[in-house]
Amino acid sequence: MSGKERTVALCGNPNCGKTTLFNLLTASNMRVGNRSGVTVELSAGKWTKDKSVTIVDTPGARTLDDGTADERVAADFLLSRNADIAVCVIDACNPVAGLCLAAELAKNEMPFAIALNMWDEAQKGGVKINVDLLEKLTAKKVFPISAKNNIGVDELMNFCAKENVRDETRAAFSQNA
Repeated sequence: MSGKERTVALCGNPNCGKTTLFNLLTASNMRVGNRSGVTVELSAGKWTKDKSVTIVDTPGARTLDDGTADERVAADFLLSRNADIAVCVIDACNPVAGLCLAAELAKNEMPFAIALNMWDEAQKGGVKINVDLLEKLTAKKVFPISAKNNIGVDELMNFCAKENVRDETRAAFSQNA
């Protein structure tokens, strides 16, 4: 890694595994729970594999528009453009709900990648997602991951930590818009 300071924002619906991913990346022990409202403010930490990368865990949000107070905290941070890239964490067992937020990020021309979290559980449950087609349709890089079991996370973060990731993700959006 280059050592250039970068910020990666984790966003997504409640209960999609953002805080589990945050804890894995930062060696933190933030509280996680299987209900909305467990994360109600921003949390930040350094990526253990590259201290020049700051990870920001946002509260669960289904929308960037009018929402609950914690959704507004997430939306305000994301729309402030203070992150170099967002990772839209989507529960791979229920991807449609998470893709609505991804569509809003795209509409606002946010640089982001998609992390299909709980990929291992989705596969065991028979959920079929064509990752290549999803990348083509969204013009975003898509990473099947399991934050709980640390599967695919290094690939996701190596992409997000690249020095030119903001320009790359915007260029991909412009080409497919």
